[in-house]
Formats: sequence, structure tokens, C-alpha cells
Amino acid sequence: MGTFPVYLWTLPMFHCNGWNLTWSVAARGGTNVCIRHVSAPEIYKNIELHGATDMCCVPTVFNILLQGKPLEMSQRSRPDQVLTGGSSPPVALVEEVQRFGFQVLHVYGLTRSGPLSWGT
Repeated sequence: MGTFPVYLWTLPMFHCNGWNLTWSVAARGGTNVCIRHVSAPEIYKNIELHGATDMCCVPTVFNILLQGKPLEMSQRSRPDQVLTGGSSPPVALVEEVQRFGFQVLHVYGLTRSGPLSWGT
């Protein structure tokens, strides 16, 4: 996460995701963007509208993104980094998401301690 990040919330703000990233964004002087409904149009609209630099996605959200219109995102702004954790996403899914310019980083960590390890 860089300086002055714009973090798009596509996951609930509980467990590791909300307990750690809320404060990480604030510590970096960033902006938290919360959306009410997790849908492809809503996610893509807010990426563009707010210039989101970071977000987290579970495999289900990756599938939602791909069911939208990711080709329309090819020349538009997109997050610099997308974290995924919890259940491991299938390699084919990650590769498909990365084809559209999303840089996916898989993290693992306990709720109380935050992400301790990651893989690309």
C-alpha cells in the first residue's frame, strides 16, 4: 500500500480485513471508500470514480468482477493491488483476473495478527 491510498471496500469490515486495513489506510493518509452493494457495476463505478488504488477480494468477488465488463476496464483506472485471503483462489481464476490488469496478492494471517505471509 502506497502513500495516500484509496481503498475500496468490497468485503465486510470484520475479522482481519476490517480490523487491520481500516487502520492501515488511515496510517498512510488514505481514503476508505465503502459501497453498499457488492456488484460488478458498483465496484467498477467506484474504482473509476474514486481512483481506487487498493481493495480486497475473495474468490466470490473475483467471479463477480469477471461477470461484469472487465474489458471496459482495460484502459481505465484500476487498483494497483488486490489482496485475497481466506480460501485460496484457483490459479485459473487469479490468472483471468490478472489478464485485466489487476495485480493479485494472496495473503494469510490470523484475525488478531493481520497478514503474516503472502505469495504472488
